[in-house]
Amino acid sequence: MVNTNLRVGGLSSGIDTDSIVKDLMKVAKAPLNNKMKSKQVWTWKQEDYRSINLNLLSLKNKAFNMKLQSPYLAKQVTTEDSDIVTATAVSSAAKGTYSIKVAQLAEVAINASTGAISSTADDKIDTSKSILSQAYKLSNAGTFFDGKLAEDTFTVTVNDEEFTFSYGDSLDKITSTINNSDDAAISMFYDSATDKLALSSAGTGSSAGLELTGVFFSSVIKIDNNQMTAGKDAEFELNGLQTSRSGNSFTINGVTFDLKGLTSGGLTGSATKVEVKQDTDAVYKSIVDFVDQYNEIYETISEKLSEKTYSTYGALTDEEKESLSETEIEKWEEKAKSGLLKNDPIMRGLLTNMRTSISKTVKGVDGYSSLAEIGITTGNYWDGNGGKLVIDESKLRTVLEENTEGVAQLFNNDSDTAGEEGVAARLYDTITETIGRITSYAGSSSNLYDKSYISRTMRDLDDQIYSLEDRLTRLEDRYWRQFTAMETAISSMNQQSSWLTNMLAGAQGS
Repeated sequence: MVNTNLRVGGLSSGIDTDSIVKDLMKVAKAPLNNKMKSKQVWTWKQEDYRSINLNLLSLKNKAFNMKLQSPYLAKQVTTEDSDIVTATAVSSAAKGTYSIKVAQLAEVAINASTGAISSTADDKIDTSKSILSQAYKLSNAGTFFDGKLAEDTFTVTVNDEEFTFSYGDSLDKITSTINNSDDAAISMFYDSATDKLALSSAGTGSSAGLELTGVFFSSVIKIDNNQMTAGKDAEFELNGLQTSRSGNSFTINGVTFDLKGLTSGGLTGSATKVEVKQDTDAVYKSIVDFVDQYNEIYETISEKLSEKTYSTYGALTDEEKESLSETEIEKWEEKAKSGLLKNDPIMRGLLTNMRTSISKTVKGVDGYSSLAEIGITTGNYWDGNGGKLVIDESKLRTVLEENTEGVAQLFNNDSDTAGEEGVAARLYDTITETIGRITSYAGSSSNLYDKSYISRTMRDLDDQIYSLEDRLTRLEDRYWRQFTAMETAISSMNQQSSWLTNMLAGAQGS
């Protein structure tokens, strides 16, 4: 509550009532300031916890990915001659070598106007204007435009897809509308140099459609379907098997081949080799990213646990901030925030569990049972890497070349038996549990209202602050009423004194 009454003191007594009340209130406000400072500290702690939770979520997602099979199944495809064929493979593709000979690339069907559309080369049609307005320029308009108005319509069919246009439409609009139709599956454009309309099918292969019907196309635009050059299928030999496809891209056993050129000598020429093998570089990168994420959160938490505490620096009240500059406030609060999670039990438990998840051997797997066996060890404290993971690149790459499946089992082995769960699977469970504990203690930034311990504590402080503010308002009002009563009494005494003085002065004069 705020008292908006105008208060003026000391008129009769000469006392600086305002300063006295302010000094009295400073003492009385001490409990309120303590509550507000306490709330600010809890707010900072909550921010720290939630920030760590976000980092933990990133590590959790990374651990989840490492629990899957896909990171360890990445495939690398190499080809002897990329001018003949290129290829890519999904993770499930089988390792192996393919031999391919390309005798024919798939081609689109094509056609064009049999002759110039315009009557003269010096006065060609304007494709941006209505076809009706350009009728006099056309070389073979026939009776198509006779007696027609701009709003009159005509119909054409393209690959069994029917279109209706008006005589007020331009050739640009007609071609654009047809080109944008997926059902028509055709591409057309007007070439001003040759004064012809060029056509091509959207797809390749012998079955590619390029059938146009309607007087507008057959007479005005001079399209003869019989003059179409049919599309062609791709013809090739793969591992000794001669076959064909309607397109130049096809997938076999999870490997997508993209034909680019012809083999010299066709099917009697030398085959191009395409090899599908394990992409150890991709697997190595996945492991490095996982380790980097682990080290980042490990370092963050370690620093929080050992962060220096400045006991003489606490949260500032609004009144205290008024006497400081922005820079001074920033530096002060930097020290006040330091050490809020020092030796925090939740954080200590997390680091312990993280180390355990990473360092314990994985039982019941073939190949490797610990990270140390594949070149990942815990760093030394004397070189600043204490607790963090260090990768021996040479050893890890060698292991991946020899037994990628064994590395995968070390990380993602799925088992309900104690001690047989993979490293990434264990770490995932540890982080999931800790995120839940932190959320229960500090809440989540995505929730406007939560029942976490810190949120409940701050709501209790809010209630106490409101109660104290109300009490202080009433106390200040009482002080002012008391001083006002004193001023009133002094004023009355002054008036009486003045009256007596005047009376005595009058008596002496008489």
